[in-house]
Amino acid sequence: MHDADAVHEPHGRSPRAEGDAMKPGDRVVVLVPERDEPGVASPPSFAPSRRLRVRAWRRRAALTRELAAGRRPDARPELALVARRLVGTPARRSLADALDRVVREAAERPQWGRNRVPLNRAGILAARGDLAALADGLRAAAPAPLHAVALATVLVTDGTSPLYDHRAVPGVAHIAETARRALDDPIDQPPAVHTTEDELNPAWRRSRR
Repeated sequence: MHDADAVHEPHGRSPRAEGDAMKPGDRVVVLVPERDEPGVASPPSFAPSRRLRVRAWRRRAALTRELAAGRRPDARPELALVARRLVGTPARRSLADALDRVVREAAERPQWGRNRVPLNRAGILAARGDLAALADGLRAAAPAPLHAVALATVLVTDGTSPLYDHRAVPGVAHIAETARRALDDPIDQPPAVHTTEDELNPAWRRSRR
């Protein structure tokens, strides 16, 4: 396991977002990367305070689960800040690498004494095609639909997800396929956040003191 900033570190149980969950027919929200890309218009932006950045960092796991459950990132500033980080190219590539690593480790023979997170090997291997396609899509999609990235992030980082718990419902294949299909959904752009990914990292905050 890496530090708490790594996308493949599992967290706790997922709460369900309420109130403004996505409905059938809703368009999927995407936050574009910090740097302008060819053919991508820059949406309006806001500059988060230091207090907001700290709050978003500390609650990033719960906020990510809210986004995966369909909460719109413009519902609260800290949601927008976490969403901005999730759809960035470095985070998506790290997430795709984590998915590939999970599949690779599930295919290996268990080695006793190695400090690894227990995996739902049967579920992962049964869904290895969907997981590989999801990883490829995360690397290729730019800009990326937020809902797809949030679903994939929770799948990898939540310790109660079916990647680690064979009793979890829905299973690995269902979530992986849902996230992969969501990569092709229509895209809207909410207000952007005027910050960088490093500003969500405590090490960055210490270096600025």
